[in-house]
Amino acid sequence: MEKIELELLQLITDYSKEKKQIDQHYVDRFFEFVIPNKSLQDYIKEVSWVPYLKEKNAIAAYTLHNKIEISESGFNNLIKEKNQYDSYFNQTEKYLYRLLRFTSSLLHETEHAMQDQMDQQNTGDFETNLIRACLEIPQDLLLQYYNQNPRERLAKMRALKTINTILKNIKGNLLSLCLIQKDRMQKETIKGYILENDLVYCPTEIFLTNTGIQNKLTWFQFDFFDMDRDKMVENVSATNDLQKRLTYGLPISQSEYKNITKHQ
Repeated sequence: MEKIELELLQLITDYSKEKKQIDQHYVDRFFEFVIPNKSLQDYIKEVSWVPYLKEKNAIAAYTLHNKIEISESGFNNLIKEKNQYDSYFNQTEKYLYRLLRFTSSLLHETEHAMQDQMDQQNTGDFETNLIRACLEIPQDLLLQYYNQNPRERLAKMRALKTINTILKNIKGNLLSLCLIQKDRMQKETIKGYILENDLVYCPTEIFLTNTGIQNKLTWFQFDFFDMDRDKMVENVSATNDLQKRLTYGLPISQSEYKNITKHQ
């Protein structure tokens, strides 16, 4: 486990032992070790609580201009309301499910801060170019293609990956929670991919080719691009395994798509 994962495991363990109420102290401890660990002092300068978030797709937290806002209403929905899985959980799992969902939302926003850092450093690598293509998009298009947005996808997938790593190291009878978390990860992995007329369209392709001419050119200029979709999958697969392609929302084959969806 990485240092940040060990710190998070300790924080979650401290709270879950006594099922403490998730509070401002939890948030403070989270950012006390996350910000310096990720060198985000210039990218997360303020964390505040607000009644509601203006961003429609945000659940409990949102990052804007070096500031993370945590929604009181979103927090209450995550922590206090019943959810569809409660009937499968024991009491410890009920508590941990809520705690991990809230922690995931904080990790998600931390990932966005790291993306802002990449944008400003502008190293010119594949991920930086992909992140930069997601910026300066009209709000209506961002909402329309939210599930295909690579910036959101990367933040969500990496947050979930961290949560899964932590969950594997929490002691106790957590079988139902582990199974549901695995199912959630599988659904997020394939979200945004479309099978149409025996062709698989990947989310990053859909986003870039529908959000402006410059983004469309960005897609065409990737070294793996080919008008022949089978050839394009072959090209991108040569340097990126299936997990990496799914993380970035890149092309996969029809057989890979069907193999993933048949387990859902």
